Amino acid sequence: MKRRIAASLLLFALFAALFGCSRGRDFERDENVPLPTAQETTAPAETPAGDDVFSFAAGIRMGMSPSEVQSLIGQSVSLSDAEDGRKLFSCVFSGVFINYATNKSVFFMFDEAGKQLEQLQFQCSASADGAYPADAVALFDVRYGPHAEYESNYQNCLWKAADVYVVLSIVDENNYAVTYSEKDYFEANYPEETEAYRRAAAA
Repeated sequence: MKRRIAASLLLFALFAALFGCSRGRDFERDENVPLPTAQETTAPAETPAGDDVFSFAAGIRMGMSPSEVQSLIGQSVSLSDAEDGRKLFSCVFSGVFINYATNKSVFFMFDEAGKQLEQLQFQCSASADGAYPADAVALFDVRYGPHAEYESNYQNCLWKAADVYVVLSIVDENNYAVTYSEKDYFEANYPEETEAYRRAAAA
C-alpha cells in the first residue's frame, strides 16, 4: 500500500512538472457559459464503443498498443520508463475533456512490456477548464452515474464505465486530476478503491 501511494505521488509529481512546462493555451472561466450535460449536442468527451468497451476521445481504448494510440492522436512520441516499471508517454492532445474545449497534457501508461494501454491521466484546473472540482464531479455523475468516494492522499471520486474505472482526485478547491484505468489493472492494483466502489454500487 505504501509503495503504491509513493508511486502515485512520484507519478503525480512528474505529471505536474511536465504539465507546468507545457506551452498550452490559457483559458478563463466564462460564467455565462453553462457546463455541458449528457444532452449536449457537441461530440461527447467519451463514448461507449459497445456494451462492455469504453472509448475515450479520438476512439482510444484500453488495451491498445502505443502505435495504435499515437496513430489516433496523430503524434509519434518515444516511450519512457515509469517509476513502477511500466512504459509511458505524454503529449499535448487536442481532445474533448471536461468542457469540450481545452488542450491537455495527457499521460498514456502501458504495461511493463509496453504493449497495452492500462491508464491515462490528465490534470485539470478551474482556470484552465472553466470547471471547479465540484462542477466536474456533477458532470461525471451525469455521464457515468452516481460516484463512490475514497480518501487517500486526496479525496477521490470513483465511477465505472464499461471496462474502465474513472477516478477524479481533488487536490484542492481549484485543482484536480482525472485518471482512466483498465478494469483488471485497477482491480488488481487498487483493491481498497475497488471495494469502496463496489460497496457504493451495492447500496
